[in-house]
Amino acid sequence: MSHQDDESTSISRILISGAGFLADAYDLFVINVVVDIMNQDDYYQPLTKSMKSNIKTMALIGAVVGQIGFGATADLIGRRKVFIMTCSLVIIGALLSATVQNTSGSFGIYSQLCLWRFVLGVGVGGEYPLSASITAESSQNKNIAKNLASVFSMQGFGTILCSIVLVTVTSTLGRVTCQHYLSFYLSF
Repeated sequence: MSHQDDESTSISRILISGAGFLADAYDLFVINVVVDIMNQDDYYQPLTKSMKSNIKTMALIGAVVGQIGFGATADLIGRRKVFIMTCSLVIIGALLSATVQNTSGSFGIYSQLCLWRFVLGVGVGGEYPLSASITAESSQNKNIAKNLASVFSMQGFGTILCSIVLVTVTSTLGRVTCQHYLSFYLSF
C-alpha cells in the first residue's frame, strides 16, 4: 500500500468519524426542543415533568452503557466490527425515535421515545471512544492532535445544525406533530 493510499484511508476514517460526531451531537441536542414541541399536544397522556426528564436523559444513560460495554467489546472482537454495530444502533435508535406512534396504553408515545432514545444513546456511547481510537490510529504521529480536534469539533457543527433545523421547522410548519417528526427525520 502506498503512502498516498494510507493518507486517503486516514482522511476517509477521519471524515467518517467526524460525520458521526456531527450526527451524534444533533441527536443528543434535538430532544430538548422536541420535548417542548411535544408538550404542546397531549398524545393520549399528559407529558409530566418526570416523563420529560426521562425522555431527555435516556440517551445520556444509554451513552454511559455504550461507552462501558463497547469499549471492552472492541478490544475483544475488533474496532471495525464494533464501530459498525454502534453506528447501526445510532441509526436504529434515531429512525425509531422518528417513527414513534401516538398510542394509548402503557407503551405510549413517550415510553416508546424513552426506549429508542436509550438505544440511540448506547450507540452514541460506543461511537465516542471508538471514533477517537480510530482517528488516532489512522493518523500520523505529527497529526494526531490536529485530527482528533477536527473530529471532536464536528460536535459543535452538529449542535449548530440542530438549532438551524429546529428554528426552520418550528417557523415554517404549523402542525406540532409534523414539527417533532421532521426534526427527528432530519437527523439522517
